[in-house]
Amino acid sequence: MTTRLGRRALLLVALVGACTASAIVACVGDEPVTTAGDSAAPTPTPTSTTPTDSSTPPPVPDAGKPADASVPDAADAARTFCSTQIAPVGFTDFFCADFDGAGPVEEGFTGKTVSDGGVLSRTTVVAFSDPSALLTAGMGTNRVGTLSWRKTGGARFTQAVLSARVNPDVLAGVVAPNTGDVKLLEVTSTNALVAVYYTAGGSVGGAANYTGYFFQARAFGGAATLKELPITTGLTASSWTHVKLAWDADGSVTLSYNDVPIFTDRGVASVDTALTFTVGSAGRGTTGGVPPHRYDNVTFAVRR
Repeated sequence: MTTRLGRRALLLVALVGACTASAIVACVGDEPVTTAGDSAAPTPTPTSTTPTDSSTPPPVPDAGKPADASVPDAADAARTFCSTQIAPVGFTDFFCADFDGAGPVEEGFTGKTVSDGGVLSRTTVVAFSDPSALLTAGMGTNRVGTLSWRKTGGARFTQAVLSARVNPDVLAGVVAPNTGDVKLLEVTSTNALVAVYYTAGGSVGGAANYTGYFFQARAFGGAATLKELPITTGLTASSWTHVKLAWDADGSVTLSYNDVPIFTDRGVASVDTALTFTVGSAGRGTTGGVPPHRYDNVTFAVRR
């Protein structure tokens, strides 16, 4: 009898222990336990309360540029046309003037001529590359305002190229014709030259009362030669034109406007080692009808 009671007691203890273990597992499982009649929802996962706009990406900082790209930095402000120029390939001698420095207008040139009331000054009223350009005028009688650069090399030149932005002014009112002329561009050796002139009523190539630009080629020091031909395509007043005068040692000459040849001729040959380039206004005779001319971004180049 005692044995049977002991066995029943042991069985009862075992059943109670198993039930207790099952209850413990149910309380700490992966899912929370909800009893009947409990309507509480699971606690939501917290989210950010900061509003966002997916259509507008966040700004990306760029430490390498100024805040406003339209505002030049110090390096841009110091950069000028001539600071970006080098001698063209194949050319040994090169000069550049943009008239934007703080020094005298003739800085870098080897010659300056102002006589009889000629005009030669820096202007900030209009320039091809800001802030300044060169203003010249030879209106009157024998008035001159020019700048020149001379270069002597160790070998004879094979080609000389004068390049400049040129802007003729507009003359106000009616100007009476005159017989004088003004030299605007010139390349000279010791025995020859090529040049571009303007006249308002002078004689060109035997034809009188010509108004406009004309070309001159001249040889001297031996058998003198003079050739003058009209340039039928003029420069537009109050507008910048890229004018390029190229002279080869064999005498070939090409005048270009904005890189388009508008005049070619066989000028005079030269076998010199020294060349002088000149820009400005060199009046000869009475030249009241010749407008002032502005120059900017002038370069001279010599191939040898």
